[in-house]
Amino acid sequence: LSKYDESLSIARALADELDTPRSRRDVSFSLDKVAGIEEARSDLGAALSKYEESLEIHRTLLDPGQAHETVLGAAQSVNEFVWTSCLVARCALRMRCVDVALDRIVAAEGFLAPLVHPELADENLLDTAATWHEQRSAVALAQGDPATARRHANSAAALRARIQRLQEEDGDAS
Repeated sequence: LSKYDESLSIARALADELDTPRSRRDVSFSLDKVAGIEEARSDLGAALSKYEESLEIHRTLLDPGQAHETVLGAAQSVNEFVWTSCLVARCALRMRCVDVALDRIVAAEGFLAPLVHPELADENLLDTAATWHEQRSAVALAQGDPATARRHANSAAALRARIQRLQEEDGDAS
């Protein structure tokens, strides 16, 4: 953990100096690494705080004023925001903060479309969308809403099947 904390300090210093989307994204990645270790150690409050800070960075990177070199680059920024929303929701659920989990997961819902766009067919983006549906299902279960949980679990399964088909097509093309 100390090495990741050190890395986070360096990333923060660079972001303060450079103030670029890339440097802010690096801070977010470092936050996620530290939070992941804290979550694994059951220091859930510290983990949630870092995940929330990371999520806020990704939210600012979604600002329309941020330049994206390609459509895939823009989709990647959305992907990172949705993924981090899932991390926050997972940690919040572990803390039994269902309202926080619901708020963060629902806030990401409007960003799912680029991740599942048929022309992109990117396994990483589809995996994030599937993970979002899995987290939404977990939140619905925590709320006592099995119908919504089942609907999102089915959506996740369909996306996982799509990923499997893409992998099989890639295998056939080799």
